Amino acid sequence: MGSISPQGADPDILPNIILHIEILDVSKPVVNRVLSVPRAMTFNTFHFALQVAFCWDIDDVNKPYCFKAIDCPTIFPWQRPEARNLVAQHDGPESLYILREQDLRPPRNGKCYDSRKMPVGALFHFNRGSRDSGEIPVVTYEYDGWTHFISFVGFGQKTSQRACCLAGQGASLAKGCGGPQAWAELKRIYTKPENDLTQQDRDRKAWYESDCKNGLDIGVFPWEWRMEEVNWDLSRLWDTKALLEFYNIAA
Repeated sequence: MGSISPQGADPDILPNIILHIEILDVSKPVVNRVLSVPRAMTFNTFHFALQVAFCWDIDDVNKPYCFKAIDCPTIFPWQRPEARNLVAQHDGPESLYILREQDLRPPRNGKCYDSRKMPVGALFHFNRGSRDSGEIPVVTYEYDGWTHFISFVGFGQKTSQRACCLAGQGASLAKGCGGPQAWAELKRIYTKPENDLTQQDRDRKAWYESDCKNGLDIGVFPWEWRMEEVNWDLSRLWDTKALLEFYNIAA
């Protein structure tokens, strides 16, 4: 993988980067968002923007996360069934890891960078009209047991210091449910007739409606999300300090 140092024009005057982010191993529906991201935004702030975009509930600001850039070209639109294999096949010593200094280092060899200092534009350093596949890596974002697959789409209108959501599908996933298979099972439980529910099924429904951090007391609605609400939150959360104040979390 080539240098990650910013090149060319000042990122403050370059257009935003458009990124397609999809959570792997989730279907019916798939859950994805398309974000326009300023190049000067740090990966730590981008982490919080992803929290907002996917409606993860930020109950622990110190929960670890990791961005990983793998040394292979991104192709959009990408083949969804092949994404997991793509990530596994290209995982190796050339991978770059972007995370906070206090978080646990990955067990594999690879370079680590501080997410609080590294801007998104340092990884996607190319100019409008240039699409050299060697300069456009595939990136994954690991958080709370979920893998988000990030691929480059194109360029967008410059925004000051905040990300904005342009498109997407699929509602927020149940935080703490146990991952993709557990989410699929929870959705299945909500399709079962009341008389067919086991006690375990009822317990799972009660957990989601009462104890899940981002659950709904009216049940699971996998397709429903509101882009205008996401953008309202993103418009107020253009930096880490504002986001922490919004969620009333101590830095």
